[in-house]
Amino acid sequence: MKGSLGLASIGGVLRDHMGKILCVLSSHVGIQDVILAELLAILRACELFGLRPNLANRPLTVISDSKTADSWFLGFIPGNNSHDQVIGDI
Repeated sequence: MKGSLGLASIGGVLRDHMGKILCVLSSHVGIQDVILAELLAILRACELFGLRPNLANRPLTVISDSKTADSWFLGFIPGNNSHDQVIGDI
């Protein structure tokens, strides 16, 4: 399934287990399919999480507002078959 093409931006918030904001991300990504933009936001959040040494060896829970992006993203996590709004712990 494809979304519609258009000028797109991504955004997100990285929080710790207590809800404290660690990082806010926002970026223009050009003309993109809306689902691809959702996936780019998830990927960027994962990259930023990985760059924080203080978060090494900690679980990551990804939350998205796109069920389609969730389903696509889940395909990249071996053994994960949950299709909740909380994508899963990775």
